[in-house]
Amino acid sequence: MNKYKIISFYKFIDIDSPQSLQDRFYIFCKKSKILGTLIIANEGINGMLAGQESKIDEISEKLFELRLDRDDIKISFSEIKPFNRLRIKLKKEIISLGSPEKSNPNKLVGKHVKPKDWNQLLDKKDVILVDTRNCFETSIGTFDGALVPNINTFKEFPGFLKTLEGQKEKKIAMFCTGGIRCEKV
Repeated sequence: MNKYKIISFYKFIDIDSPQSLQDRFYIFCKKSKILGTLIIANEGINGMLAGQESKIDEISEKLFELRLDRDDIKISFSEIKPFNRLRIKLKKEIISLGSPEKSNPNKLVGKHVKPKDWNQLLDKKDVILVDTRNCFETSIGTFDGALVPNINTFKEFPGFLKTLEGQKEKKIAMFCTGGIRCEKV
């Protein structure tokens, strides 16, 4: 049985012509029998694709041309075809907060904290820990002391942030599953 190579990735980068990029990726993926989902917006690219290893390596090279780094692409393998179709979508945001004009990580982004510095950050009294994940994910577990937004979709997150307005003097440490939500906020 063939092994499928799977890549998942996102990158906030300025994309001037999402339609042109969509067309190029669609042609390549169809020809190469790559399946999965790719979301393209002016603010960046987000996707999960699978196919024959050599073809996934080729599309990875195309992603590197867009300024994705090797560390931006997570790789796994499967004996079973993980996706049944190809979808390449143009959207206003690659992860939706519902207001692309208010949150653009290409213009303003928080500080990335290295894993070795995480606990030291949380020990500070002026830091609030926020879990950016949805109800399904947080029901599995969260960090002790984390504020859980109790949201079904990420679009609801700005409403949760409004509840923190009385604590503007504090710093917010956020965590999520893959990093994209933390970067977006």
